[in-house]
Amino acid sequence: MSDNLNLSGYEQIITELGYRDALLQAINHAASILLQSEDSEFNENLLNCMGMVAKVVDADRMYIWKNHTIDGQLFCSQIYEWSGNAEPQQGRELTMNVSYDKDLPGWEKILSQGSCINSMVKDLSEQEQAQLLPQGILSILIVPIYLRDEFWGFVGFDDCHYERLFNYNEEIILRFGSELIANAVLRNEETAKVREADERIKLMLDSMPFCCQLWDKNYKCIDCNLATLELFQFENKQEYIDNFLNLSPEHQPDGHLSNERFLTNMKKAFDDGSYTFEWMHQMLDGTPIPTEIVLVRVKYGNEHVIASYMRDLRSIKKMQDSIQRLESEVDKIYYDALTGIYNRRFFDETMNRVVKTISSSNGVLSLMMIDIDFFKRYNDIYGHNDGDDCLKAVAKVLSKSLLRPDDFVARYGGEEFVVVLPNTDANGSCRVAERMLKNIEDFNIPHEQNDVASHVTVSIGITTGRVEIMHNWIDYVKKADEMLYKSKQDGRNRYTFGEF
Repeated sequence: MSDNLNLSGYEQIITELGYRDALLQAINHAASILLQSEDSEFNENLLNCMGMVAKVVDADRMYIWKNHTIDGQLFCSQIYEWSGNAEPQQGRELTMNVSYDKDLPGWEKILSQGSCINSMVKDLSEQEQAQLLPQGILSILIVPIYLRDEFWGFVGFDDCHYERLFNYNEEIILRFGSELIANAVLRNEETAKVREADERIKLMLDSMPFCCQLWDKNYKCIDCNLATLELFQFENKQEYIDNFLNLSPEHQPDGHLSNERFLTNMKKAFDDGSYTFEWMHQMLDGTPIPTEIVLVRVKYGNEHVIASYMRDLRSIKKMQDSIQRLESEVDKIYYDALTGIYNRRFFDETMNRVVKTISSSNGVLSLMMIDIDFFKRYNDIYGHNDGDDCLKAVAKVLSKSLLRPDDFVARYGGEEFVVVLPNTDANGSCRVAERMLKNIEDFNIPHEQNDVASHVTVSIGITTGRVEIMHNWIDYVKKADEMLYKSKQDGRNRYTFGEF
C-alpha cells in the first residue's frame, strides 16, 4: 500500500513538473522566436507565440492591452489578440478606449500595485460583468505589465467554456511570460520607429539640408554645404577642406586605415556610379560621429565628380541602444543558475503576492529555512566542484519532496534554502520536513566530516501562522531562521517548529 501511495505521489510530481516545464518551454520558445523576428513578420509570429502559450494553459483567448490617457484619464485598448475556441474580439467597441474608472472599476489600483486579477466572472462586480460577459468570458486572468517602471498595460487569458481559477504556478509563470512578450512588443515598436525614421530621412534627402560635399576625380574636396560646416563646427568651407584629414580617426572600426579605405570607396563610386557605407568621423577634439555616407557619381561640367551625402547616425544609434537594453531585460529570469530551482529574487518578488492571496481567504502559511550541515567542511574536503554537485542534488531532493503545485523551494543563498507552503498547517509542514529529512538520508551523499552522520544532512526551521493583510513576510523568515538556529544548537539533522 505504501509503495502504491509513493508511486501515485511520484506520478503527480512528474505530471506537475511536466506541465510546468511545458509552459516554460512554450514561453522560452516564444521569446526566442520574437527576438529573432523581422519587422515584416513580427505580428504573425507574435500571434503564433501567444497561441502556443495560451494552449498550454487551456485558455480560449489571449490578448495584450496597452494604456493611454484621454483628457487626463487612464484608458486601455486591445492591440493584439489570439483566439482559439472563442469568438475574436479584436476591433469591437468593447476592446477600444475602455475606461478603467467607468468600465473596469478597481482594476487600475490592483494592476498598478503589481497584483493579478484571477477570478470567475460571476464573482466580479456588475460593471465588470457588463464588460466581460458579452465577450463570452467565464474565467479570467489579468497580468499587469510594467515597462520602464511604468504601468504599461496588461496581458489577459480567458476561459470561455469553464469556470475556474488559474493556479498559483500558472499565475507566476504567465506573469513572467507576459513580461517577455510585452518587452518584445515594445522592442518591435522601437525597431519600427528606427525604420520609419530611416524612410522619412531618405524621402526628404532632396529637400533637407543634409551634409553634402563634392569631390573631383583626384579625390580632392572642391565644395561642401552649410550643413557640413554646422556639423563639424567650422566657420567657412576652406576651414573644412583644410581639416578634412583630421575628421576621421586613424583606423575605422573594422581595423582598416581610414586614408586607404577612403580612397577605395571613392574609386568604387567612380567605377560603379554609387556606393553606400558607414563611416566613423570625429570632431577635432576626437568626439566620434558615426555616419552613413552615400557616394553618387554625377556630371559636373564636362567631367564626373562624386557627390557625398552624409547622415549623422548618433540619434539612430541611441534608438538601437534602447532596443539592446530591452533585449537584455528579456534575459531576466527567476531561476538559480546552479541548481535550476527558483532563486532569491523570485522568492523576494513573490512573497508579497503570496501573503496578499492567503490573507484574502484567512488562510495559513508555513515557511521553512533549510541549511546543509557543515557544508564548509564538505567544500574543504571534496572541493568546490563536488560542493556544487551537492547543492544541485539537495535542491533536487527538496523539490521532489513537495507534492502540491503551489508549494515551492528557492535557493536563499549559499547552502541555504527556503520552502514556502501556502495554506499548510503546522502538522502538514512538519510532515513535509520529515519527508525531506528522510529523502536526504536516502539519497546518501557521503560526508566524512559531518559530526551527526556519515552522509550529507540538513537542519530545518519551520514556522506556521494565520496570515493577515498587515503581516510582513520577512517576519516569517525571521521566525523560521530562529527555529533553524535552534535545530543546529540541538544537534542538527532535525527540524524545529515554532508557531508564528
